[in-house]
Amino acid sequence: MEITVGLDWTANTAHAALLVAEGAGFNKEVGLAVSFVEATASNAPPTPLDGVVAGTLTFGLAPCDQILQEKVLQDRIHAVAALHDQDISAVCVLEESSIHTPANLSNKKYGSCGYAYEVACINGMIKHDGGEGVVHEVCPPARPETELLLLENKVDCVWMYRTWEVLRAEDAGISLREFVPGNFGVPFGYMNCVIASKVYLATTEGQDTIRKFLSAASKAAVFVADNPEDAARIIASMAGSKGISKDCGLENPDFNLKSIKKLIELKALLPVESDRSWGEMKHERWNSFVKWVESMPEITFSGIDISTLYTNKFLRL
Repeated sequence: MEITVGLDWTANTAHAALLVAEGAGFNKEVGLAVSFVEATASNAPPTPLDGVVAGTLTFGLAPCDQILQEKVLQDRIHAVAALHDQDISAVCVLEESSIHTPANLSNKKYGSCGYAYEVACINGMIKHDGGEGVVHEVCPPARPETELLLLENKVDCVWMYRTWEVLRAEDAGISLREFVPGNFGVPFGYMNCVIASKVYLATTEGQDTIRKFLSAASKAAVFVADNPEDAARIIASMAGSKGISKDCGLENPDFNLKSIKKLIELKALLPVESDRSWGEMKHERWNSFVKWVESMPEITFSGIDISTLYTNKFLRL
């Protein structure tokens, strides 16, 4: 069965479990053939969530803030797995800048991906750190271009993957300063969740397909953690195929390995607890994020049933 998965970004090692599941043949073992749609592809929807609800994507990736906004507005999707068990992102500034703490971001330019509550999270970090101002949002034509906005000094800060853009900047001789939201009062839940439409999940085919897809991804995540060198080469071999752009950066196995090692260092690939498997989401993490959003003065909703945002049931065969 052929399925299509929408990526939140250009393909990179943040997507290691999904890429290796296809490249190492784990999807084929369960009868699936997966192709990907990068955020910069000509056929990409505005966001993977848009493609999932429209039915042009089988599954997609979305951050917790977009999932929450969808719940409030139309409630058409479910988060079915977390791609990472720990946050691999950070709000980054150039190390040479005068921005030494989030408080210094007051009234600075922020290169935004345009997601719901994204700017509110940055402003929350500023407030928690003792600042009084807010950031001014600048949105590039395509989400993955936020990195260039910072490196070209067009904005003062952007939200980056510590396992990809930060390492890429380091390789280019550019030093960055990182502010992790959770260290500054913002309990950002999950940066990347696998999502599916509730309409599709209500069908027997949808339930069977998501279970197969997640079982292959889970097997791949374990493989990546145990065999990072092999995983780096498998991921490199996928550049230019399966919907992945040839020049996305994955073609370099040495850099892939460096990035995978960072994923492992951050304990992002697999849960540290022995009683949880890859992809399983924690109720308390979702609850902390939702309650934080609901506490913001500009938010007009409350009482969200956390259990309706996500489910772990499809991670069990």
